Amino acid sequence: MKIRHWFALSFVFLISQSCSNILTQSAIITDDSLLVSAQISMNSKDYTSALADFKLMSATYLAQRNIIALNASAYAGRCGLDFIGLVNTFSNIGSSTVLHVLFKNAVKAKASQETDCTSAETLLMSISASSASRTTAENLLLGLVEFQRIGAILGQYADQAGSGNIDSGFNPCQTTKGAIPAATGLPVAEAQFVSASLMVGFDALSASGISAFSSSSSSFQTYCTKMQIYTGGVNPCTQTLPTSFTNPELAAIMGLVKTNFFGIGTCADTTLATCVCSVYP
Repeated sequence: MKIRHWFALSFVFLISQSCSNILTQSAIITDDSLLVSAQISMNSKDYTSALADFKLMSATYLAQRNIIALNASAYAGRCGLDFIGLVNTFSNIGSSTVLHVLFKNAVKAKASQETDCTSAETLLMSISASSASRTTAENLLLGLVEFQRIGAILGQYADQAGSGNIDSGFNPCQTTKGAIPAATGLPVAEAQFVSASLMVGFDALSASGISAFSSSSSSFQTYCTKMQIYTGGVNPCTQTLPTSFTNPELAAIMGLVKTNFFGIGTCADTTLATCVCSVYP
């Protein structure tokens, strides 16, 4: 099945599984009526109103798995995730890999959206920390949210002009933020969050079972192996907590961010030898 079909079906699945017992919107405020209101707002891309409705629902109702996923979808929407926009992007993907397109497209996210991305991630991870125990739709949503979160972080440093394009002076191997057009970098703490989101997102999309992501994940695994040359044999792709990444691992991952075939930079060395940060931090 083509990836655009998976996007559409997964989104419909998240919405429809919560509507089966709701026939009409009641004048009495109940959890069900609040859900109807939230869904109407989400359909209109008014995610703030939708989230306000979710906050009024009872704790028991909010704890239901399908409601958790829908709540996460509302946060994902306010985080800037646009399913329809991504479908159009993937329709014109050309020779690029899906993960590369996701990486470059996400940098258009705004810094203010990062908190909502984190909230969506927290909700989806509360369903299960293991991708094997999440559904295709849940893994798809989490994977896309992680890349959106990466973009919200990188955009603050790599696109200071807010143009949607990468500033020529950006270098993720640097750890201090400068003023464009002078060289500017990515603070270590932010590099840790980017690395964690990359690995969680990669794992979730791989586990989604969608063929387009599976093939890209196979390519990404190749880079995971190559990075081990620079990390003392440790596979950085198995880490998921921001503070768990060592400096050599961050140096390798930021080198991947510098590439023009996976990341947002210009380094074309597929061996990563000249892309990996020589000094970090």
